[in-house]
Amino acid sequence: KVWQAIKQFDAIRQWHPDIAKLVLDNRVDKETGNTLPHRAITLNSGLTLLEKLREANDEEMKLDYKLVDGAESTIAVSNYRSVMQVKAGPGAGESTVVWTARFYNKANTMEAPAGQDNPAANAAINAFYNAGAAGLKQFLEK
Repeated sequence: KVWQAIKQFDAIRQWHPDIAKLVLDNRVDKETGNTLPHRAITLNSGLTLLEKLREANDEEMKLDYKLVDGAESTIAVSNYRSVMQVKAGPGAGESTVVWTARFYNKANTMEAPAGQDNPAANAAINAFYNAGAAGLKQFLEK
């Protein structure tokens, strides 16, 4: 049930409370030349993200996606890549969602100014993931 709620690349709009709008389309990936699903997200704050799907693996129940180059200017991170994976939970009929990210601060430097530094990057990702986790839980418990 949990995997079904997250595996479609545009499903996040159903359960993440910070997403105001999402448009899914196929685009040519600049890195590989392959056509991949991309989602253009507008957050309630007005910030925009463009992410590409790298992998949706049913067997591993894993979704791997990346922020597209050029979109980093809208949030406090750069070189962002995320993986969501559903695993068996601690009890029968329970699941655990592991949502991880790799990213750099927006300035992509050790001497980043405030707002573009590591604390700002961590705060942005933690806030987005925490809101998403709560929204997913609420969506699944309906």
